[in-house]
Amino acid sequence: MTTSPRAAALLSLALLLTAACGNPATITSDAQATFVVNLTTPHADDGAVLITLAGLPSTPMDVTSIDSRLVVYSARIADTLRIAVFGPIASGPLVQVGPLRPSAAARLDARVEEAASRGNELRAPSSDYLLALRPR
Repeated sequence: MTTSPRAAALLSLALLLTAACGNPATITSDAQATFVVNLTTPHADDGAVLITLAGLPSTPMDVTSIDSRLVVYSARIADTLRIAVFGPIASGPLVQVGPLRPSAAARLDARVEEAASRGNELRAPSSDYLLALRPR
């Protein structure tokens, strides 16, 4: 098979442009990782929160507490994981979940469904509770 000079020139140009545009420093990995769920709470005396992570892939998911003083229960139905955390809850790392691909984590709908004080008083749902997932 022979290659025409025009085809060879176009192929060379395409390879040159690909090499010039490819910056290995900007390529990110989508390998599975464990993610930390960070909570921002408007209260200093939370004793329980119920978190929902919706939009999960169908792969199995592990949930563990970041702090040994916290008790964590989780249940999954389809693509939704509900995580109940009990104990002295403060703003900061709460639980870790995984394995999860960063691209899947970016698409999750993560929210605090309910919260209660350490005295077991239910708090009104509030948008002041914020969740952020970060790779561990």
